Amino acid sequence: MQCVVGIQFHEHLVAVRKSLRDPSISYAHKQKEKYQLEISRSNLAHMTLPNDYQILSETKQVKRFWNSTIKRLLPTLEQAEENVECTFALPAVPRTHSLELSLTNSLDD
Repeated sequence: MQCVVGIQFHEHLVAVRKSLRDPSISYAHKQKEKYQLEISRSNLAHMTLPNDYQILSETKQVKRFWNSTIKRLLPTLEQAEENVECTFALPAVPRTHSLELSLTNSLDD
């Protein structure tokens, strides 16, 4: 059985990439803080993040954030994992040229 909250995280990543116009954004799972939005510093220089983005960690190359959607979904995910309801691998969201083109085309509409 597919876990609905896993699909919601997947859809959230797609939406974040589209809204920030950056197909390279990905999730990072560091320590106990899962689903951190990882954004390169070079790309951050060209964007304005929404007010609900909270920085969790950073390196020389990236910064990692949670936002209100992630904070809302995490407790549901943790509960599902404890109940063994969510035991599947989330499909990778490709960072291909075709994704960049589709994001660019959909943003221009």
